[in-house]
Amino acid sequence: MTVFLELYKNNIKFYFRGFSAPFWTFLFPAIMLVVLMSAFGGFGDSGFLGVAELEIVDLDQSDLSKQYVDLNRKALQTVDTLKTNITFITNGQQRTPGAVRLTIPEDLSASVKDPSRHKSFLVSYDIPPKLATKILISVLSAVFNHIQLELVDTPKPFHLVLDGKSSSQLSLTKELSYGQFLTPGLIGMILFSISLFGFCVPLVQMRETKILQRIKTLPLSQEQYIAAFIVSTVSVLVIYTMAFIVGVNFIYQLNIPLLVLVWWRLLVLILVALGFFMSFGVAIAGNVKSASTMTGISNLLYFPLIFGGNIIIPGQFFPEFVSSIMRFFPLTPLVESFRNVLFHQATLVTEVYTLSLCLIWISISLIVTKFTFVLHYGKT
Repeated sequence: MTVFLELYKNNIKFYFRGFSAPFWTFLFPAIMLVVLMSAFGGFGDSGFLGVAELEIVDLDQSDLSKQYVDLNRKALQTVDTLKTNITFITNGQQRTPGAVRLTIPEDLSASVKDPSRHKSFLVSYDIPPKLATKILISVLSAVFNHIQLELVDTPKPFHLVLDGKSSSQLSLTKELSYGQFLTPGLIGMILFSISLFGFCVPLVQMRETKILQRIKTLPLSQEQYIAAFIVSTVSVLVIYTMAFIVGVNFIYQLNIPLLVLVWWRLLVLILVALGFFMSFGVAIAGNVKSASTMTGISNLLYFPLIFGGNIIIPGQFFPEFVSSIMRFFPLTPLVESFRNVLFHQATLVTEVYTLSLCLIWISISLIVTKFTFVLHYGKT
């Protein structure tokens, strides 16, 4: 136990000796937080707009209705903070929960010729509406008023009817502010960066400098030494992660509930995440000969997953196949589980996909490590 504790202290000293590991683990997420919150969030953030779904039912199929749709499309393209996916559906098809449906009435020309034959444009949506929905409805209303004034000669031949209905599924897509979206993503970034820059790279450096070779002179097995290396890294990381969440919650007022059960679930998820990241780190570093090669591999993995994995940029802004691919690697599901636990009061039972996926990857990583990990190269 004495030798184990000594290794524990030495590994922590070795971790903070260089610049790369502390920077990517501690400084870079903090810098990203300040920069991104300054640009997209900040104090008193009212909400991240994200993506809105607009379903259009065109019962008229006339030049006027098509012109109206084109005006809506062009107007929505000018809203930089909102991405709107427009789909055309047939009448009678059930509205997708969370989507806004615009129904264009038939025989619009009759209302233009005879104002007494008013036609109603129906906008259906869930209540309470999300911020993205409110913006979308505002754009639809503005375009509708433009039609009344510019496209027809008869004063106000149409009506715009807003039909909000409560949805039991709305709670599953609870809207988050950008700060609430970003913070769990930065937690995932911290955990992932430690597995690469704070774990894989130092592990290869110790192999290069023959430190791992000296294990044979210690009364510890290879597994015990790696365990000491992992425990020392995990302990530092858990403390920093929890302090990071508390600090961000205090500064940006994210309304993270101060409930023991919530933080306990979060701790379990963090430990599962670290179990995956550490085992994955040992697996990919097990047979790499130089730290420079390991750094290149780390960068190749890190940046695509951080920017494309629903971490700091919502996955809806990427093609569907990108989001589907990202969900097979545990980083994206873990970050989504962090969000669910912190802001949606989810339980660990509801996050069974994430937990199961992590266990599968941990098992695969341990098997790979068993057959590929080497302590040193060359003669002893």
